[in-house]
Amino acid sequence: MELSILVAISKWIVKTFKLEESLSEVGTDVLQEHLWNPLKNRIKVFFSDKDETQQFIERLSTETTENKDIPRQEVNDLYKKIKGEYPSDELFDSIVDFFKDNQKLIKKINKLSRQNRVNITYDQKAEKIFNFNGGVQHFSIHD
Repeated sequence: MELSILVAISKWIVKTFKLEESLSEVGTDVLQEHLWNPLKNRIKVFFSDKDETQQFIERLSTETTENKDIPRQEVNDLYKKIKGEYPSDELFDSIVDFFKDNQKLIKKINKLSRQNRVNITYDQKAEKIFNFNGGVQHFSIHD
């Protein structure tokens, strides 16, 4: 399974620091709404402007990892693609600290993602029932 760089970082942090929960593969819309701003605020000092910071976070969230066991190198390589130079070790350390300090947020994001998947499954099942019967079917779905 291909992981985004951000998810690979989170999984490495959980494994290395024995944290409870890593970020699961969630939609970009969920990340954008709940994670990007707090993470941007944590790492913005490493970038020239907010556009660079935004680009970095978007790419962390959407690009797949080349080597999930070496997330520091992934962060360094991505930073170099954007800035033309390697970052100080403090950038990766700040991302690690962000995940360590925000376990409640990570759990919330994962819960939202699971709820979205359940709703999509229900919608797909409802669509199949509608199409199969050729008309409107009234039904209730209970958890």
